[in-house]
Order: sequence, then structure tokens, then C-alpha cells
Amino acid sequence: MKVGFIGLGDQGGPMAEVIAAAGHALYVWARRKEALVPYVTRGAIACDEPAVLAGLVDHLGLCVLAEADVREVLLDRGVLAQLKPGSVIAIHTTMAPEGCRRLAAVAAERGVDLIDAPVSGGREAALVRRLLALVGGEPAAVQKAMPVLRSYADRVLRVGPVGAGQTAKILNNLLLNANLAAAHFVLEYGQALGLDRAQLRAILLQGTAASTALDWLDRAVVPGRHPATLGRKDIQLALDLATATAVPAEIQIIARSALRGREVLEG
Repeated sequence: MKVGFIGLGDQGGPMAEVIAAAGHALYVWARRKEALVPYVTRGAIACDEPAVLAGLVDHLGLCVLAEADVREVLLDRGVLAQLKPGSVIAIHTTMAPEGCRRLAAVAAERGVDLIDAPVSGGREAALVRRLLALVGGEPAAVQKAMPVLRSYADRVLRVGPVGAGQTAKILNNLLLNANLAAAHFVLEYGQALGLDRAQLRAILLQGTAASTALDWLDRAVVPGRHPATLGRKDIQLALDLATATAVPAEIQIIARSALRGREVLEG
């Protein structure tokens, strides 16, 4: 399959690598030409403009920063206008479900299928093809995209129609960030009570309080020195969903606690 990929960052880069390794013809574009070099040396075809790339591929993966970037690539830069009828767009960017639904409607007018396929697992999981892909879209469109999705994800779950994958990913990220915040505050409390932080963390990792968040904390996520990440954006997406729907007040409390945790962790 001819696959285009835009968004070669920490998450998208490894995904593009394994797509090519799986035998798909890979076409790439980036604002910085130097970012394309590692992929070209492995056989990918670099395109000067995203609209040129769009006219060459059957499947387009987008792993850019935010919804505004997705819209810029698809609409402002002419990508959607150049995609062939019958092709598929897979949005890996975590963004508002309603935004995906609006773009899917525009794509459908051109005979193009759009699915949302945010992934969970991070860079390391991408490199070993063990991402979790949470997919929203029509069954036929998801099936059409499956050969590409399977190249980097060992678990591809169709959650529902377009936007459902985003909803599931936002909730996943909310719980992860809430767990990170809770773990950090508990370790701080333990220190205040006279316990050694590292020892307490090691103890908790051996008990029923063990979690992915606790495992990452102080190892991959260092309080006060963790660089600004997409965490705040993800939590804001959860708060936006809570504002737009009738949800228990506790969800907003959890989200705001997670947001405070991100502020502490990022320093």
C-alpha cells in the first residue's frame, strides 16, 4: 500500500519507521527538510509539499501536534483536495471528537474515508509494534486501514463511529495524568511523614498500589524537571468534554487535580 505520513515527531517518527519496515511504500513530508533525512535513507520518498504527497497515496496518517495543525494540513495546505476518492485518512493526533466528526463529513464529500486512530503506548511501544490503537470510524473504512494500523499496533480496537476513538483516548490520558498526580502527591506526603521517597516508591510498586503512572514517576517523569508535554492539552480536552456533556462533578474535580499535578511535574 502507498502510505503517506505527516508528523514525524517523538510518536509519529517511530510509527512511520515501522510502516516502512512492514513493506508499505512510505511517502513523507515535514516543514523541516532535515527531519526527512533518516526516513529517506531507509527508502522513504520525500515530498516537497503535503498536497503533492496526498496525490500519491492510498492511506494518509496524521500525527501532528493539535487539531489546528490537522486542519491546516488537510484544508489550508490542500491535502484533502488532492486525496483520491477511496483513500483513507487516519488521524493519530489527540483532538476533540467533534472536530474529527466535522472533518470526516468534509472528507466524505470528496469520497475519502476519515477515521480517528489515536494511539497509546509511547515511542518505545511504537518501535516494537506494540501500540494500542483506539479507532473510531465506519467498519469498512477501519478494515481498509487495517494493514497500516497493524504495522505498528498489536491491538487495534474499533470503539465506535468517528470520534469514539478520541473520546476513549482522552479518558485514557485523563486517568493516566490523574494517576501521575496522585502518585506524586502520595510520595510527597510520605516524605513529609519521614519516609524515604525512593524506598516508598519501590514499596508501592510491589503492592496493590502499583501502576504504570507510579512506574514512570521519578524514572521517565521527573517532578520539577519534566519538560512541558501534551499532558495539559489532553486534560483540557477532557475538561472541554465535561463542560459540553452532563457528567458527574467528580470528573471535573479529577481533571483539575490532574492539571495541578502536571504543573508540578513540569516545574
